[in-house]
Amino acid sequence: MTERPVLGLVLAAGASRRTGFPKALAVLDGETLLQRACAALRNGGCAAVYVVVG
Repeated sequence: MTERPVLGLVLAAGASRRTGFPKALAVLDGETLLQRACAALRNGGCAAVYVVVG
């Protein structure tokens, strides 16, 4: 049996009503939350990471 690659999915659509900008673009320790989420998935072994925006 052949192993299938594991794919990652980040749901990053929508703006925050309180901040007025997308939460995924908020910066924490010099990185956006989106960058941190994608890096965590890649470091966790995902072959590809897809981001849903809207």
